[in-house]
Amino acid sequence: LEQAADVLDKPISEVKVVALDRERHSELFKEIREAGAQLHLMGDGDVSAAIWAARPDGPYDMLLGIGAAPEGVITAAAIRGIGGVFEGRLVFRSDEEEKRAEKMVDDDLTRLWDATDLCRSDDAIFAASGVCDGYLPGVVVGQDSVQTFAELIDVKTGEVTRHDRTHSL
Repeated sequence: LEQAADVLDKPISEVKVVALDRERHSELFKEIREAGAQLHLMGDGDVSAAIWAARPDGPYDMLLGIGAAPEGVITAAAIRGIGGVFEGRLVFRSDEEEKRAEKMVDDDLTRLWDATDLCRSDDAIFAASGVCDGYLPGVVVGQDSVQTFAELIDVKTGEVTRHDRTHSL
């Protein structure tokens, strides 16, 4: 948190941390609060929270916590595309998970991974559609139509396009 505050050029008391409201994060919550940072809890949506935190105009400065590896890869693509910072480590719930990862990954499983490690291709595109409200609005159901919202992030160019569509029922 001190490093983030230094980079953001603000006191720790103004650093806004978002995390999933999970029992596994209870010690993390305590550390964030003791450091004096602002803690915002989310029920779901770690990919959305990470994107919000990576955007200069977003409501959060950083996402902390343990999430799933597939969401980490998806998040890395988005963060890489918008020029944000992503760092993560693999955390295993069991020896079985760790052994499985050892077979799949030809690298040091204990190291710090960044967005380029998890999204190695410049040809990647992140695509998301809002289901519930998050950094994208959720689906809006009208009397005779449904409105959906989507976003595409091109890793190579950094171009972000938003799509708002109305579908007749």
